Amino acid sequence: AYARMLYRHYHVTRDFRPGGAPKNANRRQFEASVAGFLAFTGEDRQVKRAADAAAMRILGLNSKGKQIGKPDFHAISPDFVPVALSIAVRDKGAPVFNAVEHAFQHAPNPFVRNTALGAMVGVTDPVLAKRVRNMVLQPGVLRKNELAEVLFSQMGRSETRDVTWQWFQDNYTKIVAVLPSQLVTQLPYAAAMFCSDAKARDVNAFFKDKMAGHPGSERVTAEATESAHLCDTKRAA
Repeated sequence: AYARMLYRHYHVTRDFRPGGAPKNANRRQFEASVAGFLAFTGEDRQVKRAADAAAMRILGLNSKGKQIGKPDFHAISPDFVPVALSIAVRDKGAPVFNAVEHAFQHAPNPFVRNTALGAMVGVTDPVLAKRVRNMVLQPGVLRKNELAEVLFSQMGRSETRDVTWQWFQDNYTKIVAVLPSQLVTQLPYAAAMFCSDAKARDVNAFFKDKMAGHPGSERVTAEATESAHLCDTKRAA
């Protein structure tokens, strides 16, 4: 209710309709951010319903998740497509996720591919999140520049953080084999995501003997440790 009150003058539900978004580009981008805040932080049911309906239209699905038409990523304003798909993947689960994954695999352009991937990496359902993580280990599924988005998005969410960290440790050798060297250097930043001094120490201990040959990893470790400490201190205050 508080989130809705903050943005009571913005009727973002209409932005998810064909032709309903503002003409001004800055206004569209702002309202897309507002819609995401209302849905994910404010749990606004009206916004979520509008986004879910828009996602079904974009993906060519009926209300039960059955394919009834071709996907159309221009069914609504492009600024609202990422928000709609991200909300619907979480709300509707496997049927929408499967359709988004299919769109990702057969994307005709970078916008569709990037938008579909962005929606998938945000899932918190345990079964779907596992599917997302395992994309990293499947040859040819992800491009080099997409690997970090999967790893850090799943690690960055409280619902999937612990299981992702365990999966990462269990599959470390396989994961680093497919990562670019510069991304391997950034891996110790995982410590910052736990907001815990104790967990940061555990993460740092895991990477201690694994970063040889990766210049700059010491700086990343120091920055991550400091971020974790500041977060932990703030949380305890």
